[in-house]
Amino acid sequence: MTRAIVILVLLAIAACGEIPQPFRHQGKADPLARPDLLQTEPDDGRAPGKRMTARLGAFAGLPGDGNQAMRQALKGALERRGVLVVGEGGDVIVTPGVQLGEPGADGVALTLTWTVATTDGREMGQVKQKGAAPSQQINGRWGRLAHDIAEGGADGIVKVVRTAFTTGRGD
Repeated sequence: MTRAIVILVLLAIAACGEIPQPFRHQGKADPLARPDLLQTEPDDGRAPGKRMTARLGAFAGLPGDGNQAMRQALKGALERRGVLVVGEGGDVIVTPGVQLGEPGADGVALTLTWTVATTDGREMGQVKQKGAAPSQQINGRWGRLAHDIAEGGADGIVKVVRTAFTTGRGD
């Protein structure tokens, strides 16, 4: 009987898959970590492997805690993609533009336009996002909504910067 229980417990543990080892990569390069997607090339005047830096423009016009939540969410989303967000300077400036529509059955129409420019003001491109946001959430804590919007925006921002620097428009 005891032997059967031990076998059942071992089978149950084996069925669970790999045992979590949260510190297994400590001191080693983490193969699961996202690589820096915007490392600069040696021919653009910066040291090889230097991370791209971005400064975020002011967030304004969002109800609830939207301005603060979107700023934090975009900062995190860009940094997960290898872009270091800085308070001053930076290789590029990302400026958000916000348009809120009237509340409707689907929620509040929300349009965000991320303008990516060089530090001397030359526009490199724009990323536009449109959707309806729940009225209750948009007027309160944005939480997951800010995260989801920022993740999509960051993908577009990275694409704009990559395209600009590979075509020479980001010099």
